[in-house]
Amino acid sequence: MKTLVLALCFMAVFEGILPLVAPAKWKQAVKTAADLPDAVLVRIAAVLVAGGLAAVWLIMLYWK
Repeated sequence: MKTLVLALCFMAVFEGILPLVAPAKWKQAVKTAADLPDAVLVRIAAVLVAGGLAAVWLIMLYWK
C-alpha cells in the first residue's frame, strides 16, 4: 500500500512539473488535446497505459 501511495505522489509531482515551468505551453498542449477527436485520445491513452504496464512488468521481472 505504501508503494502505491508513493507512486501516486510521484505522479502528482511529475504532472505538476510542466505547468510549473512552462504554463503557457502547458495550456496550449491542453487546448490542442481538447481539440483532438475522442478516438485519437482513446488510442493515445491506450498506448500510454499499455506502455506503462509493460514498463512496470519489465521492471518487476528484471530489476533485482
